[in-house]
Amino acid sequence: WNCCLQLVEAIPSWRVFVFGGTADVNGEGRSGGVYDLKIGVLNLARQFAWDEPKLEMKDDTDLEERPQPREHSAVCYDPEESRLIMFGGWANKWLDDV
Repeated sequence: WNCCLQLVEAIPSWRVFVFGGTADVNGEGRSGGVYDLKIGVLNLARQFAWDEPKLEMKDDTDLEERPQPREHSAVCYDPEESRLIMFGGWANKWLDDV
């Protein structure tokens, strides 16, 4: 829960990107959740299909540049650069990164 979603017009079909949130891995409810770093993509073609692509960063040399797991973040799509931009969120403190 508390993930962020972005609908993107892609060719040949639209896609829904899902990032982060909290996952209840132990069946303990909200207090037992862990922050998630995965990104899921729902392909909205005739046959819906889920995919978990690898995150790609502009500069893939530094793993510390990757976003940390979080919930309550905001995401938007930049069609000119074909990229998702994520801002902030919560990971035991409010984040203000891009």
